[in-house]
Amino acid sequence: MGYENIDVGYMAIAFIILIGRIADGLTMAGKIIFFAFTGSLLCCYAFIFFICLRYCVHLALKKYRMWKQWKRRQRESGTRI
Repeated sequence: MGYENIDVGYMAIAFIILIGRIADGLTMAGKIIFFAFTGSLLCCYAFIFFICLRYCVHLALKKYRMWKQWKRRQRESGTRI
């Protein structure tokens, strides 16, 4: 009923606070390693997301071209859609 977005927002805020609390307890070298690790994880997730998005767009364009070709064939054969 619309509460899902609020829950996700609270979870994101809690995650940011958790990362901050973990980073507070680390030394400077630990902070660098920790943020490099979390940043690389986020980059991997973004990379996977964009690959999936590209594949979905590719499939959608392929379906659209097939539909357009089918429509053109129907028009050329004289049958009504």
